[in-house]
This record gives sequence, structure tokens and C-alpha cells, in this order.
Amino acid sequence: MPTRHKCCFAGCDKTSQHPDVSLHRFVVKPADIRDQWLANSGNASLFSLTDKQLHDRRVCSTHFLDNEFDYPGIGKKTPKRGAIPRSLIIENNIVPSEQQLEVAAEIPQDAQVDSLDSNACLPSTSLSVNSTSMRNRKPRRKPVSLSRENLTLKFQLGRSRRKVKSLAQKLRRSENRIKELSKEDLIEGASKYIWGKNLDFFKMQINHSNQRQWEEDEKQFALGLYYKSPKAYKYLKDIFNLPCLSLIYRWVNNINLRPGTNQLFIEQLKLKLESKNFMEKSGVLMWDEIMIKPGLEYNRKIDILEGFEDIGVELDDKPRKSNGQQEIGEPKVSDFIATHVLVFMIGGLIYDWKQPFFYVPSAGTVSASKLKILIEKVIKLAFEAGFIIHHMVCDQSSSNQSAIKKLGITLENPSYKFEDHDISFGFDAPHIFKSIRNTLINNNFTVEGKIVSWVPLIQLHELQKGKSCKAAPKLTEHHVKPKAFEKMKVKLAVQVFSNSVGAALMTATLNKEIGLNDADLVIAAATADFCIRLNRIFDCLNARSFSDSNPYRKGLSESTRVEDELNKAVDWVNTIEDNSQSPAFKNLLITIKGILLLWSRLKSKGIRYILTSRLNQDKLENFFGFLRERCGYNNNPTLTQCIKNMQYAVLVTLLVPPVGTNCEADQARLLISNFNSYVKDTSGEFSENIDRQVEDWFARNDAHLESDQSTLHTTVTENPTEDINTTQTTPDTALETPSLERQTKKYIAGYLAYRLNNKHHCTDCFTKYTLNDKLQLDTCDDTLLFFKAYPSVQSDVFGSLNVPSDLLFNVILACYEVFDRAFQENARIKNISAFFYALVRDEVIKKFPTFWVHDDLHHEHQKCILESFVYLQLKYRAKWISKDIRDKKRKNFETSAAKPNPKLMKLSQI
Repeated sequence: MPTRHKCCFAGCDKTSQHPDVSLHRFVVKPADIRDQWLANSGNASLFSLTDKQLHDRRVCSTHFLDNEFDYPGIGKKTPKRGAIPRSLIIENNIVPSEQQLEVAAEIPQDAQVDSLDSNACLPSTSLSVNSTSMRNRKPRRKPVSLSRENLTLKFQLGRSRRKVKSLAQKLRRSENRIKELSKEDLIEGASKYIWGKNLDFFKMQINHSNQRQWEEDEKQFALGLYYKSPKAYKYLKDIFNLPCLSLIYRWVNNINLRPGTNQLFIEQLKLKLESKNFMEKSGVLMWDEIMIKPGLEYNRKIDILEGFEDIGVELDDKPRKSNGQQEIGEPKVSDFIATHVLVFMIGGLIYDWKQPFFYVPSAGTVSASKLKILIEKVIKLAFEAGFIIHHMVCDQSSSNQSAIKKLGITLENPSYKFEDHDISFGFDAPHIFKSIRNTLINNNFTVEGKIVSWVPLIQLHELQKGKSCKAAPKLTEHHVKPKAFEKMKVKLAVQVFSNSVGAALMTATLNKEIGLNDADLVIAAATADFCIRLNRIFDCLNARSFSDSNPYRKGLSESTRVEDELNKAVDWVNTIEDNSQSPAFKNLLITIKGILLLWSRLKSKGIRYILTSRLNQDKLENFFGFLRERCGYNNNPTLTQCIKNMQYAVLVTLLVPPVGTNCEADQARLLISNFNSYVKDTSGEFSENIDRQVEDWFARNDAHLESDQSTLHTTVTENPTEDINTTQTTPDTALETPSLERQTKKYIAGYLAYRLNNKHHCTDCFTKYTLNDKLQLDTCDDTLLFFKAYPSVQSDVFGSLNVPSDLLFNVILACYEVFDRAFQENARIKNISAFFYALVRDEVIKKFPTFWVHDDLHHEHQKCILESFVYLQLKYRAKWISKDIRDKKRKNFETSAAKPNPKLMKLSQI
């Protein structure tokens, strides 16, 4: 057996085949350790070997104690540095006695040399131990023959050890490779298994372990998550690497979308569209209104009261105000509180994208004359921004139909001319079919001389009721006997006019399972054919994929039958007679002709096909659903909420409608998603003419202010959409007489002193504006303070509340007086807090010169008091007006003869 597979110590028969025995190389460095190994080996032949030959010899583990080994890996051990093997075999980790070691060490002196030379001669006499040591040595153990089973186990054990050793080596190499991997390598490896948003989220965890700028995709992901649920975002922020909340707020505030024209937004769109080609810029203009909750809210960021109508166009309508005053065109903000928001959106015609473009809040539905002006204005702005508008679409509201007529769009020519561009028009197809369903419920149609009725559809439902197998499984009681709100759902209408219902009804008619006589069977057959034909038309007008298995949903192309079917539909619809005066079939004809006209123009420009689903309002309906689902679901957001949500919508691409919305989901992306390039709108910045406005107001009202020193309070008008100017002012006839309002004003004055002290900690101002001695009630104006105060351990009757000094109280009374008179006239101006601050400041300087100290330090403190007063007034007056409007509506519902409908009250913004 080779020397490297057996122990070289004298008297040791251990080999590599022995179980639980490991062989270790003979140590040759340092020399003193080598000499000790040689001396203990008892093998004289080792002395003649060179260091290289000696290093190739092996010593078994039985010559070492267990504590003399290191364990560098799994299943591996090596002697510690400096370990000396014993000459005798150590069994069961038992150290040999000193007598045994002495016997084993009896080696001739000439064998123990200090140094060995490779050319030195060995002693001529053989080395031997004395007879005593030979008698004491254990007899050599004969090899034991193993059974076949044990040999198999021994082989498996050896193979397992080698496998463990190999796996340990692989593990060490893998760990080293992982340590050497870069972030780019990790991301590249992960991209084989995850993609899309999952990969973006993985990148966020890898790249942002240290501070680093967030990418655009990462910003959109974070904004979308925060929009869905701020609470969930805050929870996940503590676990994962996500942008902090201050960054979220900053990104949203980078864009300031105000009603009407946003020139900076238009300029950004121009830059975005410069690199787009004709097909990418081709779009469809759509508009619709969303109902909002009427009321006012103070927007501190841009310093205005939000909630007023803001059309922004010159109007020629008749006045709606009781005093006969005309509505104003410029400045934009009118006197009416908004209840609707009219939104214009541009959707992609060839490529699938969408962009909210223009919106205006209005008091009620926008009239036809205003709407016509707005449509023309939006089309002009869209072309200026770089869009190419080919088609327009809206619903069938009366104002929309009148505005379309004013634009010159007719049944014979469903097109609008803007400069050198021809823009086709069509109504929203799903809403047309809803209108047809609602008309058919109460009226019969005559189609090609045959009567079409709703009765056979009810009979079909009754026929299927209780059956275990239904030919029209989606047909339910909600479809054939819809209630008030079910009539508003497009989904139920389209499912009635489906191929399945038509086929089931036709089959039941041929089987004579429907109707009482032959006339009923004729009506049922005509109704079934009516459903089938309407289903084909709807499929042609709602194509979403060129590869759809339904031949009528493949879109307009020269290779499909959609164009032929639409041409046949025009002739078929012309045969329908409807005595209900419903415009549904006329609008259906306008829509079909408008789409065919659009297709003929696009074919001449090399467009191979268009998907007709992009010619309806689903994108806009999805957008409205997105606005309503902010932080849960809000059916009627306020104007401030609606504007804020629009800013989120412009920045976030997760525009998926909530479940149950009145439209189909679309996968269109927002055209603009890079919000680093936005610049804030400057419309909310302070005007340079504030002081001049204040001087003009004082010039008009000085005489009246001097003659009337009473305190005023405002009451809201009966009509919630009435002009804010119709609020009436009622004087408090005796200011010196105790009143709850006067005592509340004193409490507010003490609160302002408290805020001043908390912010600036000025002892001089606190002493000047509060009373130090609060041991008793000095005046009747202190009664409210006394009852609002919590009991104090001291003798102070006012507890921890601050009692304002007479100077501060009189200053606040003067501020209330001038604020009450000016609020009704100036509630709609921009920079409203700056205006009212200048107003009350000038009034205080004029009436209380001792209050206004002109040193820099105390001037800042006085400014703090007046600014806090103005902010509190604007915030709470807007809130009170909104509450009064909703309370008035609720009262009207509760006092009505009919039982209040909770859902109707919800839709009425109550």
C-alpha cells in the first residue's frame, strides 16, 4: 500500500480504509517540530528521507488527542499548529502513562541527531528496543474480515463522506461568489424570474439600501400605492425601502392643476409631443361631468377659497341671481357654489394612452352655449399642445345634444371643421344602448313593419325561472324588471341585447313556449331578431382586439366584415319607428355615420385598422372611478378632493376602475408621467396689488364702517347653489350687552394669545396681551372662559386658559367687524388671506396705534396674531357654509312627503 495511505509510525497499522481514522501529512516545518515528530515515530527509516519525501508520509489521528485538532469545515479536521503526535496509539482518547511513554522513547542515541543531511549515512547497526519494551508492546492485531453487508455500509459511508466534503466545498465557493456579486448582477439574475412591478419593487430594495435618487417608475409605484391606501403605505414603509411621506407630498405638489387653461401644463405637453409621430399624436376628445359635494374649503397652499363655479368663459346666458346681476366671465370665479366638474380628456386613437386635459367646476349642468365655447376652446388648446384630434365623443345629455347642434354637427354631416382639420363626432355607444333599453321598457318599436316589445323578454325570464339549465343564464329579475338605479347601469342593458338572449328567445318562440297566440309569437320573433341585430351593432362599436374570435369585434379594417355590418346597420336603423320621441336611434345613426366617416379619412392616410372601443367614454368613466376611490370610496368628493385627486391621476398610471363601475377597464397609460419637469403654477402667488385693493375697499366702505360699530354674523341662503353674496348681515344691537357671540370672541382672543406664546415665547407680548390676575370674574364677558376652563388646583378660576387683555380683546373685535363686512364681497378673490391680513392690519393700525409696535421683533409677533386670526376665519367659515348647505338639503329630504331614499340622498351629495 502506498505510504500516503497508511500511518508511518512504528507499530501502527492504521490505513485510510479504517473507519473513524483520518491521515495527516508529516510536518516538516519548523525544524524543531519535525524533529519531535521523527523522535516519536519509532521508525528509523524516516530519518533518511528528505523534507519533501517526509512531507508525503502520513500520521493517523489516533496519535493525537481530540483537543489537538481544528475543524475548518464539515467532516474535516487537521492537527493544530504545534501539535506533537504520541508514539503509542491513543485509544478512546486516553493519554498513555509516563512509563509507557518512557518505554516507547527507548531509541538508540545515535538515531537522535540534531540535524539531518540528505547525504548522511545511516547507522550500520539496526535500531531496536530492549527486551522489556518488546514484551510490554501489545501484539499486532489481525485484520478482521467484514461481512458483505458491513462492506456495503463501509462503502456507502465513504461515499457519503466524500459527498459531504464536495458539497461543503461548493457551499464555500457559492458563499464567496455571493459576496463578490454586485447590485447589477443581483438585478440581472432576478430579472429571469420576476418582471414588471415585482422587479421594480425588488430594485427599490436593492438600490435604496443607501441614499439614492428615486427613478420615475419607482415614484409612480410609490404614488400609486399611497393613493390606494395611505395607511397601508405607512405600514409598508416601516418594512420595505419606500420613499418617505415628505417626498410623496413634494412630488404631488410639483404640479398645480387649476380649473381652465394651465399654460405651463400645455407647454409640458408640447415638449412631450414633439418627438411623437402622426399615429402617436392622433387622439379622441371626450368630455363628461362628475357630481361633487357642494361646499367651500380654504386651500392654504394657493390661498383661495375653493368650491365656487369657475367656468372661465364670457357668457351670454340669462342671469340666475335674484338681484338680476349678470354672471361674470373674467375674472373666472363666479358667485355660485359648484356642484359638478366638467372634465375633458384626450385618449389615443391608434396607440392606447389617455391624458386628462381640461376641467371646470360648474354650478349645475353646464348650459349648451357655455359648453359650445368650452369645446371650441379645448380643441384649439389641444392642437396648440400638439395633439391631432380626429374624433369627439360624449353622452346624450340634453346640454350635449344642444351644444353639438350649435357646432353644426348634423345627422347628414356628423363632422366639425376646425381650421384645416375635419373632426368626426359620435355619441357614447354603451349609453345609447342603455337609452334604447329604457325606452323599450315602456314603449313598443316598429322594425321593418313588425312590433318589438319588452313583454317577450319578461316571458323568457319567467320560462327559465327555476330550471336547472338555462339558455340565457345571465338574464335575471334585475334585467327584465329594473328599478330606478338599475336603469342607470349600462351592463344590464347590454346583457339584455345579447346574442344569447336573442337565440334563447328565438328558440322558445319556434317551440311555441312563449305567447298565447300567433300574434304574440310574431312579436317574440321580431324581438329576438331585434336583440341579435343590436348585439352585432354593439360588438362593431366596441371592438377591443384585432384578433378577437368574434368577427364583429375585430375592429374596422378592410379585412373584416365590420364596415359592411355598420353600413347595413344604417339602413336597418332607418326602418325603426319610435313614437316615444327618444333621440336614441337618431344618435345611434349619428354615431355609426361618424365612425364610418372617420374610417374613410384614416384609410386615405394609410391607417390599416382602428379599434372602435377607443371611440367611447370608457377611459373617462374609469378616470371618474379613480377619482372616487381615493382612500376607500367617496361617491361625491368635494371640489378640493377632486382637484387633488386629479393631480394624483396625472402622476400615477394605475387608472383601474373599482369593481362594479359603469364601464369596462382599459389598460391605457398616461401620456405624461415624468413629473420632475413640471413647474408650479404661479396663480396662487401673492399679488403685488394687495395694498391697492385694500385701499380701494376702505375708500368704498369707510363711511359705512364708521357709522356702524356693531358685530355682524352671516347666515347661509335657502338655495345651496345661490350666490354667496346673498348671505345677510345682522347687527348685534348691543355690543356691551353680554352675548354668547361676544364671549366666544374673547375666548378666541385668548386662544390667539396662547398660540403666540407657544410659537415665540415672548414674555413681553404675553404680559401685554393677557391678564396675570385671574382670581375672579372681572366682566360678564368672562363667563364662557369660566365654564370652559377645567378645575385648577390653584385658586385660579380660569384654569389653564389665557384671559386676553382689554387691548387684545378690542383688537380682535375690530378684526371681526372689518372681516365680516369684507368677507361677503371678497370671498372669491385670489390671495384671499393676504388681502384680509392687509385689511385687518390697516384697521388695527388706524384704531389701535398702541397695539402696533414697529420694532422688528414685536412686529413679527403682532403679525402672527393677525395671520392666525385670518386663517381661522377662512377655514371655519368655509366649513360652516358647507355644513349649512348639506343640512338644508337633508332637511328638505326629511320634510318631503315621500320616504327618503338613502341611495338618492347619497347621490344628492348629502
